[in-house]
Amino acid sequence: MKKGTFSLKRIISVTLILCAVLSLISSSVLADGAESGRTGISIKEVAQKINGKVLIYPEGYYYSTQTIPREPTTLEAWVYLPKSSISAGCGVIFGNYAGYSQDAYLSYEIIEGGVPALTVSDNDGDAYTYEFSSAAVKPKEWTHIAIVYGGGDDFEHIYCYINGEMKHEFGPDKFMPIDKSFSDNFFSIAGDSSRINENRFTGVLGDIAIYSDVRSAERIRQDMISPDTADGALIAYYKLFGAENKKDVPDVSGNDYNMYYSPLWVSEREMNAIRTSENVKYAYSIAFIPDTQYTTEYYPHNLSPIYDFIIENAQKRNIKYAVSLGDMTNDNTEEQWVLVKEQTDRLNGIVPYTVLRGNHDVYYSGEGQEYFDKYYAKTDGYYYNHVKENGGFFDETSVKNTYLLFSAGKVDYMLINLDYGVGNGALEWANKLISEYPDRRVIIVTHAYLSPDGTPLAVGETGSPSSRKDDNGEDLNSGEDIWDKLIWEHENVAMIVSGHMHTNTIMATKAYGMRKNTVYQVLIDGQSVDSALEGVGLVGMMYFTEDGEIAHLEYYSTVLKSYLSGKRSRISFNFPSLGEDEEITPELTPLDIHEKKKLPDAVLYAIIGTVAALTACLTTVITVKKRKK
Repeated sequence: MKKGTFSLKRIISVTLILCAVLSLISSSVLADGAESGRTGISIKEVAQKINGKVLIYPEGYYYSTQTIPREPTTLEAWVYLPKSSISAGCGVIFGNYAGYSQDAYLSYEIIEGGVPALTVSDNDGDAYTYEFSSAAVKPKEWTHIAIVYGGGDDFEHIYCYINGEMKHEFGPDKFMPIDKSFSDNFFSIAGDSSRINENRFTGVLGDIAIYSDVRSAERIRQDMISPDTADGALIAYYKLFGAENKKDVPDVSGNDYNMYYSPLWVSEREMNAIRTSENVKYAYSIAFIPDTQYTTEYYPHNLSPIYDFIIENAQKRNIKYAVSLGDMTNDNTEEQWVLVKEQTDRLNGIVPYTVLRGNHDVYYSGEGQEYFDKYYAKTDGYYYNHVKENGGFFDETSVKNTYLLFSAGKVDYMLINLDYGVGNGALEWANKLISEYPDRRVIIVTHAYLSPDGTPLAVGETGSPSSRKDDNGEDLNSGEDIWDKLIWEHENVAMIVSGHMHTNTIMATKAYGMRKNTVYQVLIDGQSVDSALEGVGLVGMMYFTEDGEIAHLEYYSTVLKSYLSGKRSRISFNFPSLGEDEEITPELTPLDIHEKKKLPDAVLYAIIGTVAALTACLTTVITVKKRKK
């Protein structure tokens, strides 16, 4: 009896241990639809406690590095929806909404009730969402969705297929043509570019195929088995079944619309590993303070960490300037300006700095009130006298348009600060300045210049200053105006930096002046992230080598003590001589240092089989013992 009892206990113990191991190892896989025998990719949420509050945000996102010019009129995707997500909506499968309601964009998603939906928007702010209510997806089973746009004899029908069967149709009365400028924004899978990927897909994604034609039911059923990569209508094909989470996703169509994975935040240790691998020695830095408007109004307690960081690192990082990119306030009220002035005053005598007006520092609640010059243009004030001693003004009664001369390492710089939508008179002044200092490397800073798609803001484009007029009734200048009237003709202009336009990440592109000189165009704007995470104190830190030829730009949260947007949080610049063609290089080093490794499916299924066998064995033992009784 004792021997039999010991054997039974041992079998029970082993079985329980293996079940526990299986639960720990496979819980995340099973959550990804593995109970059906298939796994895909998913984006989890992260909870972080800061100053007594818990911040919840997606762990990362997938983004493309090039836009898609061909209209994606058919989307096919395998999805697996957890039951918990059905009531609230499951987010975006594939889309390029970037946070601007007036931008043209496309968004394929699953909304409340498991209903597939397609949103089509144009540049006039008109949008239509097609909700395929008759095609609701059931939770906890893999389902193939196909949304076809522009079908029928009139090319104005919209269809939704579930597992190859057409379930819902919209006719011509609902048809809205796709705006050609939809391709201005970059696409993502498992989410989009809104704030911190707040529209992330909360289920699991299997294979996704994007086509530029109208697919029939027969072709869709064939695609369900295996898309034909030789099909000329195939824009992109992402093989996500069995893909590893938090890894780059290649476009196996051969069209190179690859999706890169980026964690939302990167630790100091991970960033140090990147720096070490580059073996670059930095001599000095410039700190760019982007659009603190939401923090100033709603989370003022998180404004001071920005200035704490700059003060604490003034010598350690040899910060030559702390440069404002505008929208220092949200409403141009005196209360907000007093708060901002208190913080900038802390830099007096420690780190030279600039101040700049954005549209929120001119209009909104305090429109018509001149607080900017009231606080910073006092002739007996620290800031005014710093500009006077180290540079000059377009108008000596104002600090709206200023320039500053300084040297760092082996480079002599001129920093030009231009007001929001800078007027023609100030542009003429800046032209003369740049011509007077041909041996100075010029950095231009203005609030509104670059669009999130990497091109200068055009006249009439969403967010362009050209929609407003100055005090003389003249149209304000757009980004394209600033390029044409100022930057284009000067070969010593090396870079222009702006804020204003919502973007999670730093956007950096390059353009060529009339003498084929390279001009780097940089967009840094913290407002979207600040509004989503209650003010995280973002600073763009640009580090230079002694000769000034190499620089790296990082996006740091002074509140979270982390770097934003992983692989795109560090951008490399080369400042080439005339005619050289050096690229801007986003950091693409894998940053999965802390990633837990999953067992291969074969091992996992072997464990499942072992547990099943032991369970069967246990059942047999118990049955035998019962018979003996």
